[in-house]
Amino acid sequence: AELTADKTEDATFRMYSELGTAGYVDMASMMYGSLPAGYYGVSDFDSYNLSGTTVKETILVGKTACFRCPIGCGRVVQIDQGKYATGRFAGPELEVTGTMGTLILNNDAEALSFANKQLDLFGIDTISGGNTIALAYYLISEEKITKKDLDGINPKWGEVDSAVKLIEKIAHREGIGNLMAEGSFAFAEKFGVGELAVQVNGLETPMHDPRGFSGMAIAYATSPRGACHMSCDMYNWQMGVTDEGLDVESVDRFDNEAVIAAKVQDFRCVTNSALTCHFYPIKADELAEMMRLVTGWDFTLEELVKAGERIFTLQRLINLKLGYDNKNEGLPELLLKPLDGPTERHVPDIEAQLDTWYKYRKWSRKTGKPSKSKIAALGLSDLS
Repeated sequence: AELTADKTEDATFRMYSELGTAGYVDMASMMYGSLPAGYYGVSDFDSYNLSGTTVKETILVGKTACFRCPIGCGRVVQIDQGKYATGRFAGPELEVTGTMGTLILNNDAEALSFANKQLDLFGIDTISGGNTIALAYYLISEEKITKKDLDGINPKWGEVDSAVKLIEKIAHREGIGNLMAEGSFAFAEKFGVGELAVQVNGLETPMHDPRGFSGMAIAYATSPRGACHMSCDMYNWQMGVTDEGLDVESVDRFDNEAVIAAKVQDFRCVTNSALTCHFYPIKADELAEMMRLVTGWDFTLEELVKAGERIFTLQRLINLKLGYDNKNEGLPELLLKPLDGPTERHVPDIEAQLDTWYKYRKWSRKTGKPSKSKIAALGLSDLS
């Protein structure tokens, strides 16, 4: 109780509790430019109608929480009339607000909620599925494909009905849906434009554009499973989250902060293993204390930090055995194009970040392998 008593006063804690994760929409879109729009090519899309504030004022009827979570960021919405009627159902969170909202230039919260329900009912990931569908909108708009390629479906920016049809086709692996079910890269590659798929190592990027937070560039490029915000949430840290125990404090969201990213990656290996939510504002020393209380071990902050580094390094060693090629560490073409607006035409220098990251970790930039001395220091020599 002493460790958690002050957490309810944390600003992020309160925002997610009151507005859900979509409470971050306005800030991400208008202040930081990190919520992508128009398949990563539009900088001035008005997302207010999709925000947690708007949802709360219009269609919200309740909220949900994971077991014993004091935040309760889950939303419950109810739409009883019209073609986008959902009944009482789970409401849209941040990621689907991006993929089925801003990414296709849709600003209708009811249409968004309906598309979210279809994705949920069919068990389709809102990030990967939504990104792949948004790519179809983009390829049509750029005349890279035609509606014939999409079985007669003709997506237009701003409308959701085409997305709903594509969701059904993907779920049943019917026609073009059979290809789109393989993800955005396979879909784009079929039409000779694989470079236009916004993904890293086969995984579609979440709704945290690295042009808004440069740390997400190195996070995506070096994540053990492709573009992933759960393995390193640099957008939180570059907005001001600090941790004295980790020696982490961001100076500028546009800076090369690859060292901070490496420390956050290691810390998230521990929090993910401990099943603690990223939204809960726990510090490293507090987590170490919790570990001591739960296990009875004399578990120190230094041991926690080393455990995180060991986990992250182990993931890389496993990936290397499975054929991981660090030559694929980079950003897709569309994320290297500057945009006006809150991102101030910033494009992260991924090569400089990779140089910094590899040097800090004492891994080989050429091969992607951790050094023998680092492997030995982490007690992983028998696995190298």
